Amino acid sequence: MNRIRLSASICLSLSLVLAACSSNAETVVTGESTSTTKAMAGTTLAADITGPTPVIVDYSPTVSDVGGLLYLLSNPEVEVIAVSLPVTGEAGCELGLEVTLGILAMFDQGHVPVACDPDVAAGARAWPAAFLEGQENLSFGLPEFDGTEADLTAPDLIAEAAADAGRPVVIWAVAPLTNVARALDRHPDLVGDLERIVIMGGAIDVPGNVEGTDAEWNLWVDVSAAADVLESGVPITLVPLDATDQVPVPAWYRRAIEEAEQSEAIAYLSSLVRIFPSVSSGFYYFWDELAATIVADAGLVITEEMNVVVAEGAADDGRTVRAGDGNPVDVAVGVPDPNAFYAEFLGRLAGSPVTLGATATP
Repeated sequence: MNRIRLSASICLSLSLVLAACSSNAETVVTGESTSTTKAMAGTTLAADITGPTPVIVDYSPTVSDVGGLLYLLSNPEVEVIAVSLPVTGEAGCELGLEVTLGILAMFDQGHVPVACDPDVAAGARAWPAAFLEGQENLSFGLPEFDGTEADLTAPDLIAEAAADAGRPVVIWAVAPLTNVARALDRHPDLVGDLERIVIMGGAIDVPGNVEGTDAEWNLWVDVSAAADVLESGVPITLVPLDATDQVPVPAWYRRAIEEAEQSEAIAYLSSLVRIFPSVSSGFYYFWDELAATIVADAGLVITEEMNVVVAEGAADDGRTVRAGDGNPVDVAVGVPDPNAFYAEFLGRLAGSPVTLGATATP
């Protein structure tokens, strides 16, 4: 919306970056909602079980998606156990497979199974052509790989990986929810194997980013799938534009990653910023990267439990809205300290503290 291997002993302190920030840095803190809010300080989604959190990645490579995957692979508190590629995503199956296998090779994780499902969902919408321009450049700079696509469709891979994990699994879903919905439909037992689905998508109290609607693109592309997943009964953490709007790509971003310890992941990320200049032009936000960081540490965001539905049909099609009969969802509504997020994300990829600039104000 990528690479030197990182040591599993990396221990990052969020406070170390504050001293490195310029003197005019200011922290953006969201106000308390009139509803009940909760800061999930330092907790993990599987706090009662030791060892890294098993994560199934459901994504489609873009600059932002790739950044999130790099973070998950760099974090020793996370174990990526499978990757699911929706054909409804921006990269589709062929490019998605190429980029993903290259990134996994960077981290010596070629054993992680990767699968797609080439069947386009009925009613799925296409991404605008402008969003797809230059996507093939995501493979630039990636190492050679010898991995291949798993001998399963993506929905079946999700169910198999979750069943074999030996403990509840988190799905990190940052693309249209086509594969996740199909997996839940085909494999009813999957619900019992999941601890939570972390979804980047939706817009609750802020405008959407689909022109002419208040919908958000990930959910808009396959509205039916999004509605099915939110109604599945699986615990969900939703990371909508309400939260990601608070972590824009700051003006100092390119400088910071160029000056950071040049791990293989940081070097690849730096090349993407050069190839896609729009990333640092003021348009981009850390959409999927924010959703990745809270997989193992929800303390970076403030969440509010809401009853939410994905509206279907008429003018509200694809919108995430509060509804009394909706399903309870933990919604990320604020990022109390954007610099803490920037420090965590970049520090993990670099394997050492990264000097930031002044905190960007949304």
